[in-house]
Amino acid sequence: MMNKAIEKEKNMENKMFCYQCEQTAGCTGCTGNTGVCGKSANTARLQDELTGALIGLARATEGNEQLVTEEMNQLVLEGLFTTITNVNFNDETLKLLIDKIEDTKKKLVPNCFTCSDSCGRNNNFDMSTLWTTDEDIRSLKSLILFGIRGMAAYAYHASVLGYTDETISKFFYKALFAIGMKDWGMDKLLPIVLEVGKVNLRCMELLDQANTTTYGTPVPTTVPLTIEKGPFIIITGHDLKDLQLLLEQTKDKGINELIQAFLELKNESKLLLIGPPEGINTLDTKLWNWAKENESVLIHDAVSDIERYFAAMDVLILPSYREGFGNVIIEAAAMGTTAICTNIQGPSDIIVDSTTGLLCNVKDANSLLECMKTVLKNQYYKELGSNAENYVKNNYDNTILCEKILERKRVLLES
Repeated sequence: MMNKAIEKEKNMENKMFCYQCEQTAGCTGCTGNTGVCGKSANTARLQDELTGALIGLARATEGNEQLVTEEMNQLVLEGLFTTITNVNFNDETLKLLIDKIEDTKKKLVPNCFTCSDSCGRNNNFDMSTLWTTDEDIRSLKSLILFGIRGMAAYAYHASVLGYTDETISKFFYKALFAIGMKDWGMDKLLPIVLEVGKVNLRCMELLDQANTTTYGTPVPTTVPLTIEKGPFIIITGHDLKDLQLLLEQTKDKGINELIQAFLELKNESKLLLIGPPEGINTLDTKLWNWAKENESVLIHDAVSDIERYFAAMDVLILPSYREGFGNVIIEAAAMGTTAICTNIQGPSDIIVDSTTGLLCNVKDANSLLECMKTVLKNQYYKELGSNAENYVKNNYDNTILCEKILERKRVLLES
């Protein structure tokens, strides 16, 4: 079956050839303008060029092992990881990586770039010769190539957490060098194929060590399966560091200040907390226990029909340390509900202080408490809520809202 795809590739100028994933067209190879995964022919060509450059770098390390640096190891790791299906289809990123590899090779073997009688020993590898070579050799080299790309994913995520292994790094050079050897037969390639499996186990062991040392041993955990309204982010695979960074960016909701202010409010109001508090490890234990045991505090799981709650509440409180554009404030205002928010970018762009809502100081329970007292006095929240509803009607229809979001994006990009 593969021979048909190879023959097809020979006759299709400026098209692609890729068969590294289970999605590959017809189980033979993607050869048209776009792969089944969505990768363009140009991206496929750049990925092959990147792989060929990595092989050229591996050739240059032969006999120069003492010059190999950790920075170089990371570059090889990133280059291999980038060529995995669906990891990175950005052509500019691929070009930058190719340039970085070329610059690194120049530092490693500078004389090769000024030699008037080049032997070609350290040249980059033409990947098209791999796809059209003897099928047994092609199969063995493909196993090596796709194997080390998969290994690179494990090693990359481990390195992000600060864990590396010299044995793994050295094997990447060895495997890349083998792929580029045109005269190597099955007797030399087969042992390396078997070594791929052996080193891969070390990669998995390294990643497990990195994850469990950093985050602890995973345990079965009950998670909600409810489909929530609105955009969301999916993190899969081994991107635990990315998940950590995301959670750190979304914690800091000011729950401690909110509970502290409500505790001191001392009236007949009810506090409704919707959704599990992010960054629960940062909560004040005494405050949180008080909130859970107090009948005036209602704690609810995340909900999909938040508008119903906006319509029922008198005041939305958003005491975050940082926020995005603040759609939740607009949604609440559209239901005639005013808001008390911290004076930060996002909320402060939407709320007209003392007209459509109130702004309090960041990380300041006393400032939040004063805003609570003000908004509840003589049912002031009704006037603010009515003003807020009219304000969003006049300033935040879909067209205006899109323009404001795009303007906010422009400002952020410029800064």
